[in-house]
Amino acid sequence: MNEIIRSGTAGTYRVIGLGVLAAVFVAVVAVYLFAAGGDEPEPRILGLIDNGPPDVGQPAPDFALPDVRDEENVLKLSDFRGKVVILNWYASWCGPCRQEIPDFEVAHRHLDADVVFFGVNLQESRATAAGLLEELGATYPAVLDADGAVS
Repeated sequence: MNEIIRSGTAGTYRVIGLGVLAAVFVAVVAVYLFAAGGDEPEPRILGLIDNGPPDVGQPAPDFALPDVRDEENVLKLSDFRGKVVILNWYASWCGPCRQEIPDFEVAHRHLDADVVFFGVNLQESRATAAGLLEELGATYPAVLDADGAVS
């Protein structure tokens, strides 16, 4: 009977020893993988530049981009100098954009003389950008920021 207890105890120690060895191995591999993962580049958010907050009461920086609806035409923000301009960055994949564009269009029609609504499409093709505006019935001016430079 003593032999059974001893062999059972030795078997238990063997199982515990293998478990500890496996845990140490997993910990070493995890530390190695965690340390090796440090080479990943930081995530890039579409064209955002950390220029700090806008200057309140100052004009926005001017930019010139191609018209969404007419590739021959270039629109500049300064074309609307002296008016209140509401800039709206949008994209076809943006759910909130799809909800707000029709509302901007209603406001554009009612406030046309006093306020300019100006869409800036973020990094999409002309066909996609124009198609979204047409689908949602938007007629206000809009431009393509194909490379995200203005955004």
